[in-house]
Amino acid sequence: MTLTVPEATAYESEVKNWTNYFTIPDQAPGLSQNFISNPTELKNLTSFFSWAACAMMGVFGMLALALMIDTLRRLSSDDVWNGNQKYVRTGF
Repeated sequence: MTLTVPEATAYESEVKNWTNYFTIPDQAPGLSQNFISNPTELKNLTSFFSWAACAMMGVFGMLALALMIDTLRRLSSDDVWNGNQKYVRTGF
């Protein structure tokens, strides 16, 4: 996955957050201190969380958008829908 500069900055910040979560005492309830302490494993875990969030938002975001458009179509008269359909097609 290629990241923009702001995304890369956020990723590095998340690596630090997850490192703290797994290595500082009492940060991760139920897990022992240094449950994950290997820097490579922490980066891989952060990468997985980032990928999973992107994948989930992509799928559910499109599903939510499709549901919203379907609802708008069902609530609109044909005249209103025909006037707005070009905007929906561009946005979708």
